[in-house]
Amino acid sequence: MKVYVVQKLHNGCDCENFGIFSTEKKAKSFIESHYPCDPNMFVTEVELDKPVSF
Repeated sequence: MKVYVVQKLHNGCDCENFGIFSTEKKAKSFIESHYPCDPNMFVTEVELDKPVSF
């Protein structure tokens, strides 16, 4: 199962997680809604071994 994690890069090396979403579209929408001008926000696709529910 794939999930999409919204993350922010701090000082070029520290990563902070902001949320886990079921689709890339929802993850990108979260960034656009809450952090539209922050170039350090990004989405990472993660493959999970077991399914999760949202």
